[in-house]
Amino acid sequence: MLWTLTAMTTLVALLGTCWRQWRHLWPVWLCVGLLPLGLYGFIGVPGLSSAPAGVETAAAAARVDHLTVSLRDDPENVAIWAELATRHAAARRWDKAEAAFRGALVLAPQAPQLKAGLGELLVNRAGGMVSAEAKDLFTEVLNARPDDLAALYYLGLSALQRQDEMVARGYWQQLAGLVPPTVPWYTDFMVNYAALMKAAQ
Repeated sequence: MLWTLTAMTTLVALLGTCWRQWRHLWPVWLCVGLLPLGLYGFIGVPGLSSAPAGVETAAAAARVDHLTVSLRDDPENVAIWAELATRHAAARRWDKAEAAFRGALVLAPQAPQLKAGLGELLVNRAGGMVSAEAKDLFTEVLNARPDDLAALYYLGLSALQRQDEMVARGYWQQLAGLVPPTVPWYTDFMVNYAALMKAAQ
């Protein structure tokens, strides 16, 4: 209960500061805490349950148990590490997910998808704030894959959080030209992208 009250107080203070400084971008900031989870659903491992984030089905829990056992027998299997990381993240077991992502990156240190997964986990765990490490990870992802949707979104978000709207517009303008309308977060992103571009006029 104490943690919940502290978190709510912090969130209210943060929102108040954001509103005073960037009220003209309120649609964008409404998206800050919501779109990361939507992006996770798009770039995550195919075949995961469609249950809401943090809700784990019995089948998903059984799969995690199976992967954990498999990893003991085959600790150098990157695919097992990666799927385990993604499933832990979907259930919001942040510490276990981070450990699994980092374990996978030890074996495949240049894998962009793993870097993107770890970066997004760090953002989600921080309540939507893009840390310096997450920014570095997404920069590396974008260097390897210039059309990476997650990297473009989060680097734009990072720029917004630094009050650098010009840089944010650059990233999100590129993203707007790439994101397919079939992804679940398309409409939310386009609304916030339009608000960001309008603020520049």
